[in-house]
Amino acid sequence: MRTHRAGLAALAVATLAAGLQPSVAAGQIPPELLRGREVRFQSGGSRVTGELLGVDQGRLILLRGTGTVDAWPLEEVGEVSVRQHDLSFRKAMLWATIGGVATGLALTAACSSVEDTNCAPVLPAVVLSWELVGAFFGYFLGRSARLELPPAPDALRPYARFPQGVPSTFSVPLVTSRGAVVPR
Repeated sequence: MRTHRAGLAALAVATLAAGLQPSVAAGQIPPELLRGREVRFQSGGSRVTGELLGVDQGRLILLRGTGTVDAWPLEEVGEVSVRQHDLSFRKAMLWATIGGVATGLALTAACSSVEDTNCAPVLPAVVLSWELVGAFFGYFLGRSARLELPPAPDALRPYARFPQGVPSTFSVPLVTSRGAVVPR
């Protein structure tokens, strides 16, 4: 019996130790952490959106949704909107509705187990309270989802995939406000 417990304890320790091992080799950064933030800005009357790869040599370098990498001169870039997170007012209200309905149904079911009680107002009251809390927090989530920054290298670098600058192996065409593409 004692050896059986010791064997289970050793198995538990080995399992925990294996789970605590780093999943990547030392010095490597997981690819999911190497993603730049999505940015949006106006340049020459057109709206530009993409992943911020880097800011260097007076240009803003983006990975566009089409898979192309382009650069814009910083002097032709308007205020830059950086996406902080994906939570919005709409998502907060969706989760508040789901939570309110689930909680309201559970409380209505519990209420109906008591004799001589009127359980009709339980569901609407619970859903309404969840919606009010969801609207309050959704307002602030929506406001914090985007950050407006000037097109300055020091302000934008923390949000880039390559904050130290894009690797020298990148050949990035420069896009001007007139839509011209200048190879680099």
